[in-house]
Amino acid sequence: MAKDLIFRSLSPIVKIKPGELKISLLLFSYLFLVTAPYSIIKSLRNASFLGELGSKWLPFAYLLTAVVVGFVVAFHSKIQVSISRYLLITFSLVFFLISCIFFRIFSDYGWKGLPVVFWVWANLFIIVLNTQFWIMVNDILNPREFKRLSGFFISGGILGGIVGGGLAGLLAQTSVEYDLLFLVAGLLILCGFIVYLIALWQKRQQPVGTRENKEGKEKPIIPFKPGFQDSFNTVRKHRYLSLIAIIVILTLVVSTLIDFQFNTVVEENKGESLTRFFGYFNSGLMVFAFFLSLLMTSNFIALPFSPFAVLLRHRSRCQSSSGHSYQRRG
Repeated sequence: MAKDLIFRSLSPIVKIKPGELKISLLLFSYLFLVTAPYSIIKSLRNASFLGELGSKWLPFAYLLTAVVVGFVVAFHSKIQVSISRYLLITFSLVFFLISCIFFRIFSDYGWKGLPVVFWVWANLFIIVLNTQFWIMVNDILNPREFKRLSGFFISGGILGGIVGGGLAGLLAQTSVEYDLLFLVAGLLILCGFIVYLIALWQKRQQPVGTRENKEGKEKPIIPFKPGFQDSFNTVRKHRYLSLIAIIVILTLVVSTLIDFQFNTVVEENKGESLTRFFGYFNSGLMVFAFFLSLLMTSNFIALPFSPFAVLLRHRSRCQSSSGHSYQRRG
């Protein structure tokens, strides 16, 4: 009864089909439980850095983050080939959960370098967990399902940002600010439970995207090598992907400059609690984006000139020329 009620409520907005409700809600919850902790961490990260070191050290933090992230992404692209997807996600969640406890403990010692390490760690948190989420989505959903359902679970991530920022702003008034990391740890435990449910769901599904070869063994329709070098070569060989990569790089540069200017202004006009300010600010910033994503993202992706539609058409042409057929649910 509850399932039917939820399905009837969502289907006019999300274009959800029978049999997709469970996985849609699980992906919604997963992204919610990744972005809610990050919104808390981000508020605490900015507040501790500006409060203890000041905005003059931000360029150093940006540079150090870029270097560390580069090494971590290269390492991540190698190990994800050799171990199972869900084991890697679980390991990452456990690593960040334990890190939360360590940061809370070391915050009592007044180490001057802690805000820098915490800044880099916070960026790794969202990059690693967010990347793993989208790789998992690629394993679970076919392109048609993604076009219909993406707006729903992306809105779950935005809602997580709203809730996490609100909690950071609210709880920063009543406790030691690094105590917020205990809340982050609790949310990561819930996220691990959701990952377990997604793994069970996928295990129960009919194997998809495979065909039997002459020996009767299942063989992937499209071989995939998720290494850093393979990804780089794929982008380099396709003009459209190269253009997207350039846009992403320019966006990153511009957003970093804006972030630096914003943090400088906040530092010059800071009030009693920076964590409280950043929490409420990050939460409020996401409210409009939530409704925009829920109501319009799927429709935009379905447009013929959208980047996703162009990539899908390119992929279909490649499969047709190689004699492959794309067989997935829906």
